[in-house]
Amino acid sequence: TNGQPASPTDDSISNDSIANEEITTTTKTTTSDNVAIASPGEAMPSGEVETRYPDGVIFNELLPSPEGEDATEEWIEIFNKNNFEINLSGWQVQDTLGKVTNYRFPDGTKIGPRGFLIVKRQESKIVLNNDGDTLKLLNPGGEETNIVTFEKALLGKSYSLINDEWTWTSVLTPGKQNAIPTA
Repeated sequence: TNGQPASPTDDSISNDSIANEEITTTTKTTTSDNVAIASPGEAMPSGEVETRYPDGVIFNELLPSPEGEDATEEWIEIFNKNNFEINLSGWQVQDTLGKVTNYRFPDGTKIGPRGFLIVKRQESKIVLNNDGDTLKLLNPGGEETNIVTFEKALLGKSYSLINDEWTWTSVLTPGKQNAIPTA
C-alpha cells in the first residue's frame, strides 16, 4: 500500500534523520528506522533508550463524501514533509467521532521524502462521517502528531491543506501536491 521501495538499512545517525534538532549526546540505536537519542547534554543510562519519532508526517487531504460509493471511494492522504523516508510501521490513524476506529499501518509501510500515501476506506475500515469528523495521527509511542477536524462534508469535494489552511476544493489531488482551484 505504500508504493515506496524499501531502502537499505543505515546504521548511522545523520543530521537529516533527526529533523533539525540540536543534539549534544546521542546513543547509536535504531528502532524501525526511527532514531533513538539521548536528551541534549545528557548521557543515557546503559540499556535505556528514549525513542523519538520524526515530526512532519501530516494529514494532507481527505475525501469524505465522494460522488461514488463512500464505501469504495473514500480516502485519507498522508504527507511526509521531511527530506527523508519515514517508516510508518506502528503509526496509527484514529477516527474519533461516531464509531471510533484505529487503523495501524502495517509493518514495512514507508512514505518517501516529501511523499504521499493514500489510505483507502476498504483498507483502513475508517468511515469518514459526512456530517463531520476528527482524525488523529499517532506515532508508535501513542503521541498525537497531527489532527484534522471537518464539519459537514461537501459532495465530491476534498478537504485539503492548502497554504497551511484547510479548505474544501473540487480539485482532487490524491498522491500529488494539493492545487488551488482556478476560476
